[in-house]
Parts: sequence; structure tokens; C-alpha cells
Amino acid sequence: MNSSASVASPGQGTDSGYKMDNSAINNFFAELNAGLEVDQTAFNLSIESEAQKKFYSPIFNNQPIEFLKNLRRDTTDIFINEITGSFIIELVASGRLPKKLAFKSSHDKLYVWAEVNEDDIATEDSLIMVTASVNEKFQGTGFTVSLMYVEDRHELSIPSNYSEVTLHPDLNAKLQTAHKASKTKY
Repeated sequence: MNSSASVASPGQGTDSGYKMDNSAINNFFAELNAGLEVDQTAFNLSIESEAQKKFYSPIFNNQPIEFLKNLRRDTTDIFINEITGSFIIELVASGRLPKKLAFKSSHDKLYVWAEVNEDDIATEDSLIMVTASVNEKFQGTGFTVSLMYVEDRHELSIPSNYSEVTLHPDLNAKLQTAHKASKTKY
């Protein structure tokens, strides 16, 4: 029986399918080091910003859990904003807007509340398809969209812990342009 092991040399990639580009690696670390040097200089000169203080304070004070909690909060905010933006862009692009739309978020979920006209199956289907599409787009992130829609005949108010959003169909062109400019893959 012949067994052999191979070790990927730098830049050749690994079994995970990622190809490592040395120039991209070098650029990343050069930019990271430059950013850290700027921050270090700001602290040395006592001209650091509030954001720098907030970011580095748990590190300087040997509070790794607090640092990780801050990172989690910040990344959650980024993902929820991206998911909300994607939902709105796709909904506007569908051309089927609900009468009312509201959002709330948690640590791993965007909750969507929508009111549609009675028996407006096309808008209901659009909301379901947009939800599925956004969930698919962000499936590897641990974040999801949860949809609840009601018909106007029920005369339900938007839940008090949701924030209402007003959408206008003429936003479609502007949103599509902005969305194409920021095609981040998740």
C-alpha cells in the first residue's frame, strides 16, 4: 500500500478549494499593518477617536470577551443592514409593494411585517419569493429573514416594536444602481 501526503506550498491553495494569491495576501497585511500603525500613532499622540477608544479599550484592559461581544454587535449591525437593503431592493424590483412594511431585528434575524390588500396573491407571492431569495443569498452567514404578512381587512396595526418603512416604486432605478455597485458575495 502506497500512501503519500502532499503539502500545498504558499500560493498553491489547499484542499478547501481556496487559491491563495500572494499579492492579495501581501496587500491585505500591508493595509492591516498601516491601519494599526495609524491607530498606534493616534494613541501615542493622545489624539485617538472615540471609535478607536471603544474598539481598543477591551484589548488594552485584557477583556477579550468584551472585545468579542463588541465585534459580534458590530458585525450583526452590518449583516442586518445588508439583509434589509437586499430585501428592500428585491421587493422594489418586484414591482409588488405591500400597503405597509415594517422591520425589527434580533441578533441573527430580520423580522418583516407587511400588510397587503385583501386577496392580493401577487404581492403575497412577491413577499414570499423575496424572503426566500434573501435567505438564500445570506444562507452561510447565520442570519435569516422571517416574514409575517396580514391582509388589510384584518385592520391590524404594525407591532409597536417594529419600525415602519415607506417605499416608493420610483426608487427601483436608484436602488438597482446602488446594489450593482456593491455586489458583495456572502
